[in-house]
Amino acid sequence: MNDSGREHYDDEIDLFEIVEILWQGKWIIVASVFIALAASYAYLRYKPTIYQYTIPYSSVLSSVAAINQCDLEQKQKCIDSIIFSHFLPLSTLPISLDTKKRNLSLTSTDPNYATTISAEINKVESETTQALKDDATFELQLINADTPSPILNTEIIASNYSNAKRLLNSISNGRRSIEFQSVVKTVKSPKVTLVLALSVVMGGIAGLFFIFLLRMVAAYKNRQQVAM
Repeated sequence: MNDSGREHYDDEIDLFEIVEILWQGKWIIVASVFIALAASYAYLRYKPTIYQYTIPYSSVLSSVAAINQCDLEQKQKCIDSIIFSHFLPLSTLPISLDTKKRNLSLTSTDPNYATTISAEINKVESETTQALKDDATFELQLINADTPSPILNTEIIASNYSNAKRLLNSISNGRRSIEFQSVVKTVKSPKVTLVLALSVVMGGIAGLFFIFLLRMVAAYKNRQQVAM
């Protein structure tokens, strides 16, 4: 019974022994973490920084076509999509649109790209505004020139006429087709804090593995010597 109790005790994990083993191998852990941090530093040093540029917009001037095509439930998203379907092809930048968050975004390795983006979107926005103005002017000319008097009083024609006049008045009063806010720049990758944190964790795990591996090798050699 005593032998059985001793065997059971020998099979138990001795926490104090584990702590002692780790303390004896503390410099291995420190060295592993240091190596991992050095590797992370080298990675961050030569990895190009990719910046995320976000351009929020607050309002969109509805075109006559957009008002007619969009239903009430998803009206704003629909109008945004239609206006930007004209805006985006005019731009030379690889811009993507998010109508849910109401912003444009693109990535670049250039830390000073915000100036280029601002100049580009202002140019394209002016072209979009002019296109809306031309469409509304053409709509009014078409209604005034070719529409018989009885049809002028119908709801659709009256709505088109009203929308075209509203659009022209808005542009004449200085309203832009799209109101953009300032460009926001954030670092997309690499995530420095995350990389460094992972390097510390992985270095520590590698150090622990190496300590117990050395311990296992030493124990195996001892057993071999006893067996001989």
